[in-house]
Amino acid sequence: MVTFQVTVDWGNCKPPPGVCPDSESGIDAAPEGARLENTAHVSYAGTDCSVKGSVSNTSSFVVRRYIFWMLADNDVLFAGRLGQPDDEVIYETTIKNVSTTKTWWNVSVWDTVPPELDVWSSAVGFEDPCLGWTITPSGCAAANPGRVLSGADTILTWRLDLAPGQTIQVRWKARVKPTAAPNTFAINTTSMMALGFNGINGTGHAGQPSNFTHLAKIVLRTSYVSY
Repeated sequence: MVTFQVTVDWGNCKPPPGVCPDSESGIDAAPEGARLENTAHVSYAGTDCSVKGSVSNTSSFVVRRYIFWMLADNDVLFAGRLGQPDDEVIYETTIKNVSTTKTWWNVSVWDTVPPELDVWSSAVGFEDPCLGWTITPSGCAAANPGRVLSGADTILTWRLDLAPGQTIQVRWKARVKPTAAPNTFAINTTSMMALGFNGINGTGHAGQPSNFTHLAKIVLRTSYVSY
């Protein structure tokens, strides 16, 4: 039996003419979510000098640096006017580094606010321990929150390093806009990707983002008439 070990997180070398702190690391790491397959082959020279051989079964696994999930609080805050303007929703994203030995450097998290939701008025936006809910957070908030305007879209961003086994949670709050069309869904997709670090104990770029999508229904206002 032959046993060997490989790692998918290398790629901490700087591109040429940069330096490579770990021998043979390279500049690329395995893409997040990629399926890596390995097949062994054995061959030998027969008594008639011909080459004979055999191929093993294929073993495979999927590259996973982290797991994350999102919850939307539409229970208490939506009570009374479920999904109707100007009701509110709190999105809560939890991120966990599944490695017990590796730090994932420069993990970028971003979330494009659905057009049906408002994060710019009072008492909405990022959760900030010092200011409360705000779109302009102070230095108290976790994971360096910020925002980017792209046309009519507001993109919420976070940036952090995930230590081995670390779990972190980020939260933001929005309000349903009066212009939101009834019986539609506010489709919220959050994404994350480790950008990596070129240096000793560094890890390579994740290659592609991981995505998670949540749907919140916008409900039509209803009138009741008694006779």
